[in-house]
Amino acid sequence: MFKKIALILSFLIVAPAVHSQSFNFQPCYAFWKLTDRLREGIKLTPKDWQQLKETDGYKRVNTAAWNQFIQQVTLVYSPGNQERIQQQIKTDRSLQRIIRYEKEELSLKNYIARIGQLHLMDSAMVYTKRMLPQKWKNCFPAPRVDFILYNYDGSAREYGVTMDLLMSYDMETFRPGAFLGHELLHYALFYCRIKLRHFKSVPQNQQAAFVAINGISEEGIADLIDKPFVLFDKQSPYQEKEAFLTLYETQSSSCIAKLDQAFEQLADQAGEPYTSFSYWNSIVLATGHVPGMFMGRLIQQQGLTNELIQHIDNPFAFFYLYDKAARKEGRGTPAFSPKALRFLKSMEKRHY
Repeated sequence: MFKKIALILSFLIVAPAVHSQSFNFQPCYAFWKLTDRLREGIKLTPKDWQQLKETDGYKRVNTAAWNQFIQQVTLVYSPGNQERIQQQIKTDRSLQRIIRYEKEELSLKNYIARIGQLHLMDSAMVYTKRMLPQKWKNCFPAPRVDFILYNYDGSAREYGVTMDLLMSYDMETFRPGAFLGHELLHYALFYCRIKLRHFKSVPQNQQAAFVAINGISEEGIADLIDKPFVLFDKQSPYQEKEAFLTLYETQSSSCIAKLDQAFEQLADQAGEPYTSFSYWNSIVLATGHVPGMFMGRLIQQQGLTNELIQHIDNPFAFFYLYDKAARKEGRGTPAFSPKALRFLKSMEKRHY
């Protein structure tokens, strides 16, 4: 998510290409072309992997773990590695995803063949537009969705949406449109928050805080679309559900307390670590999902969803509404101090 928000820091009005309503599975077929060769015992070259990395889908995502991905795919798809796989899987959870790619390949190809019957884009648009005020419902063109087999995740930027085919297969067959609707909201907010509104320049010592504020608010709102089904439905097939819920249940309050402290320190014009992107990444957890989902759910539970929707183009409003909801809830729910709120309002006045 933070990579999506990094576009904000230039504060330029970008004119992205208008994408047609379409699904692009070519990166998946490029992946299967390579794995078919691995099954035959053919050793792939760095050039083979680089060509995959440069396809539309793969080139849009964070490939920091690319070398590990190559090693895992080679291990799983090459013949004669069963014993080694069984040993490695004990300490390498991410290998389970690659194993599923291999074992469920036919199901994934069948999913592609029948995806039109699920009406995913139509359903996703319904979910997304429920979270937008009337003036923003038609402010964005339908994006292209690039499918990949890489990271069991999804992302969206001004060019469209990228999503892992396996995660889409798990979640969209369970609740069609919800997962895509989450990413579509991020895509829509590029138009509502960036393209159609001018942000003033943010000084370097506040850029990291601004990115965190915007990211938390976006994830908190988008999570209202899919997390009721992804995390809180017992039948959900989401394979990261247990780990995500553990973070949510054990770290949400502490994240908000750390945010409050950071905002107070910035109100005093403190320097490092509060100007560091790595510091904010360490406290928002899961790219903003952990505090954002807690805050968004409380806003919803306290009957403030309509206010949230009306001010969705303002990332600071999310924090004010959460503070209002937390004080209504009481019972030790973490809220923001007056000093922290003054800092947020000063940022809003200067930069929004």
